[in-house]
Amino acid sequence: MSQEDKQLFPIRELSELTQVNTVTIRAWERRYGLLKPARTAKGHRLYSLDDVNLVKVILDYMAKGVPVSKVKALLSQDEGALPSHSDNDWYLLMQQLEAVLASYSFSKTQRFLRDLFLTYPVSLCRKEIIEPVINKLEHNNSCLAEAALLQSAIIDYSLLRINAKTAKKQLYKIVLICAQRSPIWKLALSAIELTDASYTVTFINQPCSLDTWVAIAGKYPESNCVVFQEGVWKEHESKQIVQILEQHKHLLFCGTAAMLADIETIKRISSPEKILEHLTMHKV
Repeated sequence: MSQEDKQLFPIRELSELTQVNTVTIRAWERRYGLLKPARTAKGHRLYSLDDVNLVKVILDYMAKGVPVSKVKALLSQDEGALPSHSDNDWYLLMQQLEAVLASYSFSKTQRFLRDLFLTYPVSLCRKEIIEPVINKLEHNNSCLAEAALLQSAIIDYSLLRINAKTAKKQLYKIVLICAQRSPIWKLALSAIELTDASYTVTFINQPCSLDTWVAIAGKYPESNCVVFQEGVWKEHESKQIVQILEQHKHLLFCGTAAMLADIETIKRISSPEKILEHLTMHKV
């Protein structure tokens, strides 16, 4: 089938269909030659459903630890072909990140994250690199400073991405609020994912008490508000939150506290990495 016979669409739609941000799609094309879009007379990129399927194959290879630089060669080989274990990109990137953190340079950490999120989707960065490194650092008292540095850099980078996003099509307005004693960096990664999916994100990047996040949610009556709370609510807090939900229909709760409390299923999300999936599934 020729390009003229296919239904073509802009890069923004390819991003929405694959959950890979437009910056990464362009990087895959320019740096690695993984995509070859058609062009309009004015030079704008156009893609087809074949490109959607190709992006899914690329993501599948990356999920198996294939370095992005080796994906193009594998695409022309037998399906399922994989490089040797020594080529596992995730392990090498984890080592590089730990080395950068050991320098205690915030600017170097920022640059590493920028390049990382430019090349790989947030979901893979979170699962394969960020979470394993933070878990490792937090289990070593001598490395807590590196863990704090990385978490701060993630939050800082997420704010840059949110403010830099100028999508023409906005789906919904989302307010992300982190309650007390919950890891803000996890919500920061979700903020990037939601921004890449063309959501307008307001990210409250400071820990909020119950009274504070209730007040914040009340200031955004037209937006969905997601409150991230780990741990367990006390009995009186659970009852209070159930009452609050009756007044604030736009509230959603993410984390273990909501999963263990008497909150209706449609209003609770198991973890920050599931926020985008939940919003898409329930169209809230």
